[in-house]
Amino acid sequence: MYSKIEDLSIELWLEIFTYLKIRHQFNTFFNLNKRLNQILLSYQPHITLKNNDEDTQYILKYVSPYLIHRENVTGLRLENTNKVDLINNAKLLYFPRVAILFLHRLHITKDFLNLFQQNSTYLRYLNISSIVSGDKIMIHQLLEIILSLSNLQTLHLGLRMSMSPIQLRISSKSPIKNLKLIGLNENFFIDRLIILLQYLPYLQSLHIITNQINFISTKNTDNISCTNSISSFTLNIHEFIVSFVQFTNFILRIIPYVQELKIICRSPVQNFDYLNHREWIMFIQSLSNLKKITLDISRSNDIDEQIWNKKCQMLIKLMIKNHIILQIVK
Repeated sequence: MYSKIEDLSIELWLEIFTYLKIRHQFNTFFNLNKRLNQILLSYQPHITLKNNDEDTQYILKYVSPYLIHRENVTGLRLENTNKVDLINNAKLLYFPRVAILFLHRLHITKDFLNLFQQNSTYLRYLNISSIVSGDKIMIHQLLEIILSLSNLQTLHLGLRMSMSPIQLRISSKSPIKNLKLIGLNENFFIDRLIILLQYLPYLQSLHIITNQINFISTKNTDNISCTNSISSFTLNIHEFIVSFVQFTNFILRIIPYVQELKIICRSPVQNFDYLNHREWIMFIQSLSNLKKITLDISRSNDIDEQIWNKKCQMLIKLMIKNHIILQIVK
């Protein structure tokens, strides 16, 4: 019994298409027969538009205008949005059921905000890796829109954008459960984080990548109580300048119900402050839910290796005694 390649199942065709850019899919298979045309125009789950390159121009001219089921596009990646005519292509860029959205080298304009709003109703995952341009008001408006999304579960966001000092003008609470704030060379401000967390009562996981922690207050947040239920917290910091006591006070105030705590220091520590046995005793006694700690830290060459190892062993024994898993990576 003979069979033709055109008779392959839809599942096999979709598997084949995962290895090809959309432009190559259409150049190779479009107009071979009606069935293939229907598959190509009905099943395009992920679309990437960047830099107004040849692939982007092809999609906007030959693919997007003819898509049969635009609701089947669930993943969208946009890069360098300033190079795409967002006004004239607004209808071509409308995908009502996008659940996963990546934004890279973002230029925030009114046209972009309109585009974002029309495609964000069903968003569950949003990753804004970098912002190239956009005034403070526009960036603030984008943050308000993000925190107003009713289905968003996971957000990866630039630290600078999340640290907006302007008061948000929204009354709703965000359903976000996983938040990652990224700013390798930027400081994060405790008071601004406290304000942001007011809108995230369902947050379960918080991951911050930063240069330094800044305890200088620009707003009075002493009377603001954190009502979140964050159970997992990761801090990836360039260097510890704040004392261990300052750091633990921050944890006890902001994340009192933490179960998994991970501390990553990208530079060697200069003293034994973060291995202080007595301070760790007081700290873990104040965190009744704490179950696991990961310390990804290394000593500077000025610190005696034997003393360092001895303090690490004392910490391990302390955690075992309190039924806490401790992993010291370096």
